[in-house]
Amino acid sequence: GIRFSIDGFRKETFEKHRIGLSYNRVVSSVLGFLEAREKREHSCFVEVRMIRFPNNEDERDAFAMFWSSFPRVKVCFTTPYYWPSTGQGSVQAPCVRGEDDFELYYYTDGRTTMCCMDWQEKAVLGDGNKYTTREIWNHPLAKSWRQALRNGDRHLIPVCSDCNQDLSRDAHFEVGTD
Repeated sequence: GIRFSIDGFRKETFEKHRIGLSYNRVVSSVLGFLEAREKREHSCFVEVRMIRFPNNEDERDAFAMFWSSFPRVKVCFTTPYYWPSTGQGSVQAPCVRGEDDFELYYYTDGRTTMCCMDWQEKAVLGDGNKYTTREIWNHPLAKSWRQALRNGDRHLIPVCSDCNQDLSRDAHFEVGTD
């Protein structure tokens, strides 16, 4: 599946949170992706996400209504992230990720990481411009990190070792279509 993070329904709200990105370009790209997915009758799961901020509270209903009007799109509202390595302390709960939850995330330059929390680029697994997703997924490093998560050894993974996110509570699905 694929997740699109669009933290506002209005241009000015989005561009306040996604500095340097164009609201019109991002929304146009997401709509183009959804149209291409339907034309190809592809089963790709799509999630459109909004992080809850005080300045976008009045946009949530319109956001949910608009994005859930597309077939097979889940709309998700999440709490703000508390980024690893920012002096937030730590949580004792183990990461809820494992083999079934392991995902790949792509930076805009094509590099791939294992976690949406990896804004410091500590867990880069490969370059999507040079390798296929399958090759990156099956790379020995990716396999060893998935095994470490299964074993509860997240301290062995650079981005996970000081992560304080309680991922079991962050995502809350509000609206969706199947």
